[in-house]
Amino acid sequence: MRDERAPGAFRPHKQGPRQAALAGEEEATQKAQKAARRGNQRRGSKRLHPMTLTAAGFVMLLTSIPADELAADEVLQTYRLRWQVELAVKRLKSGMGIHKLPARDERLARSWLTAHLILALMIDEAVTDVLDSPPCEDETTHSAIAVHLEAA
Repeated sequence: MRDERAPGAFRPHKQGPRQAALAGEEEATQKAQKAARRGNQRRGSKRLHPMTLTAAGFVMLLTSIPADELAADEVLQTYRLRWQVELAVKRLKSGMGIHKLPARDERLARSWLTAHLILALMIDEAVTDVLDSPPCEDETTHSAIAVHLEAA
C-alpha cells in the first residue's frame, strides 16, 4: 500500500523482506550454470549442490515492498532501471570527472553538477545523432568523428 505521507513511496512490508524470483532465459541460465560449475571447481569442491544449478536459472532479489503493491516482474524492472542509472553515473564519473567536485559551497556544487549533467545529455544526444545518421559521402567526416570519440 502506498504511503500517503510521501508521494510515490512504499510502506515496508510488515512481515519483513520478500524474495522476488524470475526465471532467466535459457542462454543466461546455461551461462550461469557453467559459471557455478567453474566456481565449484576453483574452490576444489567435489560435489556441486543441485540447488545451486537450479538457482542459477533465476534472478532473485529481496524487497520490502509487499507483493500486492509491486509484482515480481515490476521489482525486476525497477532493479534493471536502477542498474542503468548506476552505469550512467559510473560513466559520468570516469568520462567527465564529476566525482572530482571542485566546489565546497552547496549552491556552487549543485550548479557545477547541473552544468555537467546538461553537458553530458548534450553530448549523448550529439553522439546518438551521429551514430544514427547514414554514412556520409565524405569518409573523412566519419573518420574525424571516430578519432575524436576514441580520444575522449
